[in-house]
Amino acid sequence: MTQASSSSVYQSLLSARSRRLRTIGLLLLIAVLGMTLYGGLFLMPSLRASSRAAQRAVFSRTHRGETAVPATMRTPEQRTSDERARKALLTQVIFAYAYWTVCGLLVLGLLGVAWLDFREVLRNYSARRRQLWMEAIDRAQKGQSLRNDSPED
Repeated sequence: MTQASSSSVYQSLLSARSRRLRTIGLLLLIAVLGMTLYGGLFLMPSLRASSRAAQRAVFSRTHRGETAVPATMRTPEQRTSDERARKALLTQVIFAYAYWTVCGLLVLGLLGVAWLDFREVLRNYSARRRQLWMEAIDRAQKGQSLRNDSPED
């Protein structure tokens, strides 16, 4: 099989829809890889640093004996700063969960696009295979009719 004929067979299996699905899949893959790298290298370390800072604040209060003071006995500034720190940490955790949820949804979308592309290639392959069988049957029938039409000696 020559190079030209093999590329034409490949081009017949790869339709415009399949090329479009592969482009979308490539863009989704780049987005997922970018989000994963950003999340692993920047987002999660900053979240860990924030949680460690909150833990250090709790431990420092424990050493000073402030946790033994009931919440009603704390000053309004202490309650406000504790509430602000808790809300900030909670917001960061919610953002991280939302971030990884979006990343997971993009992975599911990527799998869906890959499945659609697989179906499209399989459909084109089946059509091409059916066409080749029909051509083979036509050639066999023509060869048989030529043999029947030839005079016998």
